[in-house]
Amino acid sequence: MRTTAPDQAVRLTYVHRESAFWFHIGPAGEPAGYARTVQYHRHVWIDEIAVRPQYRGEGLASRLLEAVIARFGHGLLGLYCCPFVPYARPEKPGLDRDRLLDWYGRHGFRPEDDDYMWRYPH
Repeated sequence: MRTTAPDQAVRLTYVHRESAFWFHIGPAGEPAGYARTVQYHRHVWIDEIAVRPQYRGEGLASRLLEAVIARFGHGLLGLYCCPFVPYARPEKPGLDRDRLLDWYGRHGFRPEDDDYMWRYPH
């Protein structure tokens, strides 16, 4: 059980060949959450957004997603909308599919072709 709130700042912590980007929130040694994206020729793909179970419900995933949108929102953003199930703790999954669709929708993503979602530049 944690006793203090995590650092709310989102940091871009890793860039690989100007195509793979990692964003972290929380302490550097043990982040509270992260987002991983891949930049392709015509769009940026959000591979994963995850927040540790003890930090969920505090808006950290939204802060991570907002940082990704701030960095790449001038272009097309895509993702595959499916619940995150951590390998180490499968009993602590993320939001279910319907809640994820709603959450991404509030951030400007629209569903297309089953579970794929896109956010078009404004």
